[in-house]
Amino acid sequence: MEDNNVLVIKNEIKEGKIIHNYPELKAKVALMVEPFVGTSVTVETQKEATKTVANLRKLEKGLNSERINLKKQWMEPYLKAEALMKDVIAVVTVPISKISSQLKVFEEEEKQAKKEAIDEYKAKILSDSPLVDYIYKLKWFDDERWMNKTYTIIKIGKEIIKRMHDVEEAIDLLRSTDENFSSQMIAEYAKSGNVVDAMNSGKRLKAEKEESEKAAEAMKQKELDRIAALPEKRIPVITPIIKLEPVPESIEPEQKPEKGLTEFEEIKTIRIDVELTKPQWTLLLAYCRENSIKITPVKE
Repeated sequence: MEDNNVLVIKNEIKEGKIIHNYPELKAKVALMVEPFVGTSVTVETQKEATKTVANLRKLEKGLNSERINLKKQWMEPYLKAEALMKDVIAVVTVPISKISSQLKVFEEEEKQAKKEAIDEYKAKILSDSPLVDYIYKLKWFDDERWMNKTYTIIKIGKEIIKRMHDVEEAIDLLRSTDENFSSQMIAEYAKSGNVVDAMNSGKRLKAEKEESEKAAEAMKQKELDRIAALPEKRIPVITPIIKLEPVPESIEPEQKPEKGLTEFEEIKTIRIDVELTKPQWTLLLAYCRENSIKITPVKE
């Protein structure tokens, strides 16, 4: 009685044989090519060399075409047998594909249920951490292996607790290292979870800041030195053109000197028409202020 679960596969390969004359063919080709071995091309022989290369390429193409044809003939029996065997395999592939697609639905449901359980456990553990919001933004905090069937929820919970403590310790260390660059170091730590790289980034930023401050100070000192080296500029004394006109007694009578004042201490009011430029006017005002001279503009 034949057992339907036992497969008998018959593949009988008879040794093939290719009859050829390759040694003689090789010797003849060598004789044909021999005149051109070691050829040196010059300006005079350039045209002839171009024809030689074209002829040699035709010979090469013909030999290569024969090789391809031989391979095709040799492989033909195998390709026919391979196609037949693929038809046999396809009979098994159909149910595999159908059953696997159904199993995948159950697997996805199991993965989703486990992910929800992990998220719930993670939220419970992180609820007491002051860094809960920061940790949730860390893309590297969760481990893809947690979704494997070998990882139980208890084991995952222990890893979450450890990772949480590691993050808290790392943040405390970065904050105490350099408060001026702690925020930058914490942001760098969030990228990969490597606290050494984060600390190195803080050192680099500090060095760059110090270098920038030194450069700015050097530029400032250089500018001060440049100004100090400039020759002293004297402000030219501008003598305003002043026209003195006597004031009619009927308009502005001369004030009588106050009692107890000397001739030099007497206050007199005079009218002066002055022709001067704007810079000269500025200098005149400054002079009057320094010497307590009152100026009253006269309306025309």
